[in-house]
Amino acid sequence: MPINIITKDGRPHKYFMLAAFAFLLINLFLIGYQMSLWDDDEAAYAGFALRMIETGDWVNPDYFWSDVHRKTPFHFWTIAISYLIFGVNEFAVRVPAALAVVITVLAVWKWGAALFGKAQSEWAAIILSSSFLVLAMGKMSLTDAWLMCFETLAVLALFNYLKAPNWRWNLVFWLAIAIGTLVKGPPILILCGGLWLGLAILHPERKRLIGTHPWFFGLLALLPFCAWAYCSYQSDGGALLTFLYEWYVVRRIGGVVFGQTGPAGYHLVVAIVAFLPWLPFFLIGLWRSFRFGRKDNENIQLLLWMVFGWIFYELMSSKLPSYAMGAHPAFAIAAAKVLVSYLNEEAPHKIKKWVWIVLPSIWMAFSISFCVVLPIFFGNSSLLYIGLVFMLVPAIVFFFVNNGARPIMMALWGGLCFALIWGIGGYVLDHSPAKSASAYAAKMEEISLSATVQYQKTALVGFSARQLRMSFPFYIERKFDKPLEWTVAQALEALKKEEKLMLLVGEEAITPIKKAMEMDSISYKNCQYDETLKWQSLNDQLKYHPLIIVWN
Repeated sequence: MPINIITKDGRPHKYFMLAAFAFLLINLFLIGYQMSLWDDDEAAYAGFALRMIETGDWVNPDYFWSDVHRKTPFHFWTIAISYLIFGVNEFAVRVPAALAVVITVLAVWKWGAALFGKAQSEWAAIILSSSFLVLAMGKMSLTDAWLMCFETLAVLALFNYLKAPNWRWNLVFWLAIAIGTLVKGPPILILCGGLWLGLAILHPERKRLIGTHPWFFGLLALLPFCAWAYCSYQSDGGALLTFLYEWYVVRRIGGVVFGQTGPAGYHLVVAIVAFLPWLPFFLIGLWRSFRFGRKDNENIQLLLWMVFGWIFYELMSSKLPSYAMGAHPAFAIAAAKVLVSYLNEEAPHKIKKWVWIVLPSIWMAFSISFCVVLPIFFGNSSLLYIGLVFMLVPAIVFFFVNNGARPIMMALWGGLCFALIWGIGGYVLDHSPAKSASAYAAKMEEISLSATVQYQKTALVGFSARQLRMSFPFYIERKFDKPLEWTVAQALEALKKEEKLMLLVGEEAITPIKKAMEMDSISYKNCQYDETLKWQSLNDQLKYHPLIIVWN
């Protein structure tokens, strides 16, 4: 018998709604939280927060090899506060981003109800919480989760103000913009500014926008950013501000950074993958959002949200999957509208055919493809993952079809697959050479503990451009004191001394250090090295780049 998880008016049953929200919390805060940090951005941000606590400089972010990852500081502040509460660990690094995703989903659920109806807002929250990209942003500590959060709060507050003007919605709108500029600068201004102007042209109740007083509150909302910018300028003479403008504004809009580009339609493909469990509803909802009448307030709002949160970034040369995250709540709301019509038997027959045939086929191919790809890169370590996929996929398909292919089964299907990918798939990757920075630090600690006198001084030597991953110094710093950065000559001179010293040596210094130790065996008689661990570059087609540990 089908599970009764949908009420007569098309809303998810309250217990299922709570179960879906509980699954979101478990997925964000428990599944895979202990995985080692991802390079580059996550490890850089973890380092920025660590340095802020150590130095007391909460204005200008600074860490090993991380200059190009500097941004406005709000996200780093939240990680630093999380460190003070939970200690310096991976869980503390990721709590702020996970919290940002939870707030976003709650805002769509609660604040969207007055705008779109309870059924649509509840399904939109479920759809958003099972989006692969949204979950990824909550499980990797990037600035994009907070940016999406404050963009969503600002947009929903503005929509609610248009419907029923209230000073509280106006306060939330400008406060979200104020904090959002401290998260990542211009993107929230692009979305909210473009949305405000679009509504002023198209929305039937556009006269109400005058009550938001952007000529006053807009300037007031920029004060926190200006205060931080002033402190930054006082600290370094404007060096960071100049870098942020040139790197994130000039170069991103007018060109490409690190080869991060793609054709027009790039972000649409990303969204299709992200909303794969809900694909038919996503595509139809997207299409319907671009068909509206002058008095169709809901579609006007969703269309403008998508234009300035998504299409704007399709026109840029520089592209990353997270750039258009601000439009993903709009995608979820549009898809939920189609889903509700399906539940009320208003949907065309084509949707039902998608639900029955196409969607299970896509998910089957998607899951099995991981089984093919993983062994190529990670060998026997992926066997557990593959076994679970082949056990779970048929079981889920049976459960899916046996329940009459109800739309909610897509959420269960997608949610289980995403949990599998992040929980088990992440575990596989975390124990592979592609993420072995923490393993190198653990090996160095093991060598230190086995010695009669434990090592305190560590240094990084000869890392190539491909090896400058921030997680190496971050994990070494957790086991030892802050590592030094030495040249080959400095390292060789230090190894001759009797003091306990351990080096992590990159590929550019391995040959000269080994050669020096062989040619002068007397001076380096107490020196040893270990090259058993392997490291693959995630930024270089998983190629191996040698790293060795040297100690005296």
